[in-house]
Amino acid sequence: MEKKVCLNKGICISEKSLIAIVFAAIVIIAVGASYAVTTEKNSPGYDTGPLKQFLQSFDKFTIAIVLIIGAFILWISARAYQKTQSQKFMLIMFAFALLVLEWVLKLIDRYYIPGQLLVDPVENLIELVVVAFLALGIFFRK
Repeated sequence: MEKKVCLNKGICISEKSLIAIVFAAIVIIAVGASYAVTTEKNSPGYDTGPLKQFLQSFDKFTIAIVLIIGAFILWISARAYQKTQSQKFMLIMFAFALLVLEWVLKLIDRYYIPGQLLVDPVENLIELVVVAFLALGIFFRK
């Protein structure tokens, strides 16, 4: 039976639908922010633009949230692998280990040795491997 979340006035929505709505909202906000930044980037005074400064004010918070969530999911997948010895959980564990490593490198690159550690092609390659591990983990039966 599917779990439902109900609001005050008797409006109910399934948990899966709620998760899909939240994910869609995050995607829409990210796409909108990316479009706005791209538009602003082409304008004079980009480095001092209000949108760039606003987004940069959340940068450390965003990195911290991604590191915390990634480390938590890495821990969960490591525990699951430890209990089941399943290749599925091993691949998911590797994916999140790489994701956490990438964000640690991004943090170091951005705030301690700017521009010398993580270049775009390396970042793209790490993300490709993460997606490949996740895809393989999804399709493994055990």
